Amino acid sequence: MRVWLVSVLFVLFSDYSFAFGRDGHLLVAQLAFAHLSDDTKAEMQKIMGKGYRQEWIASANWAQELADRRANAWMQVLHYVWFDSEDTGFLPDKHCVNNQCVVASILESEKVLLSDRFTLQDKRKALKYLVHYIADIHQPTNCGYRRDEGGRKVLLKTPDLSKVSLHWVWETGLLREMGKPWFAHAQELNQRLKKEMKEQWQTPVDPVSWAFECHEVAKTVAYELARTGKWNAAYAKDANEVIEEQLQKAAVRTAAMLNKIYDRPNE
Repeated sequence: MRVWLVSVLFVLFSDYSFAFGRDGHLLVAQLAFAHLSDDTKAEMQKIMGKGYRQEWIASANWAQELADRRANAWMQVLHYVWFDSEDTGFLPDKHCVNNQCVVASILESEKVLLSDRFTLQDKRKALKYLVHYIADIHQPTNCGYRRDEGGRKVLLKTPDLSKVSLHWVWETGLLREMGKPWFAHAQELNQRLKKEMKEQWQTPVDPVSWAFECHEVAKTVAYELARTGKWNAAYAKDANEVIEEQLQKAAVRTAAMLNKIYDRPNE
């Protein structure tokens, strides 16, 4: 009974947050920064001050920390978008009711950064939201199935016979098993990032297309590998390349969206 209780508590507490976990979000922000234009960096400095780089990267998980507060439980839905098995694309009225989903979160952050109606403090928050939510929309189970709450109800057996959820595997488990410090991992992924990959991933700059692309990754990789009912080294081996590519995509697209907002056309 005691072992069973510990396993249940582990599943419950590990599923409370969303996306790549703190280190994954820091990694995405660090990697994205390397691909920001000079114009973008200049605008970010105007908004956040001289320490903008450190603040922006350090606050990459800030949106999740806000949502984890009891009074902000309503914010949890802003980190994901779930689909049904028959869906062939993203439909706002079905998948983002009342604009409460990760797609709307990204678009709202972009809107704040584009408009002169908002204060510097509003824009400062929007920069922090944007880097977090774009990472969220690339974590496969955040774009998983509604029926199992994005993999939270899909339990996988570990080698020690405890259980973890599919969502936990992609949020925390895979990166934890790699055991790489987020800063070094970001540098490694940047070195492996090829020009053609960047060009392919940053067009179009469209969170609607990113959402369903992410769902396809969830369906064909995350859920497919879970058919064994096991979380083990074999699962990690088959999933590691995919999660690293999702992290690279998130970083490239974060930079692409900010560059689109702030780049000045050549005169």
